[in-house]
Amino acid sequence: MKKRLFINFIAILVMLFVAGKTVQAQSGWEMVYNEIGSGTIIKGFSFVPGANNDWQTGWAAQFKGTILKTTDGGDTWTSQSQSYSTQVWGISFVDENTGYICGLDGKIVKTTDGGSSWSEVF
Repeated sequence: MKKRLFINFIAILVMLFVAGKTVQAQSGWEMVYNEIGSGTIIKGFSFVPGANNDWQTGWAAQFKGTILKTTDGGDTWTSQSQSYSTQVWGISFVDENTGYICGLDGKIVKTTDGGSSWSEVF
């Protein structure tokens, strides 16, 4: 009985140690506030390395079809001039120009100009 209690005690100590390290590993995150409106649902992010491999350029897809772009690592976001007209489920960019959005009913749209315009491919 004492052996079992000792093993349980050691197991709890190990779990607390691991959990503490996990929480500390996440300390580099910070909340970024923006002007996109409350209740907005972001369905996906996609960042690509720039010329200096700096990962500052990225896009976010809102559930209702608005596409946002950042060029400063997410500090500020701008709405793209043309948004997608259906519910968005995901977004992915290959490079600074070419990206894809998947939406409701399996629709896929593509951009080749960094998100300024989109055309349906499927």
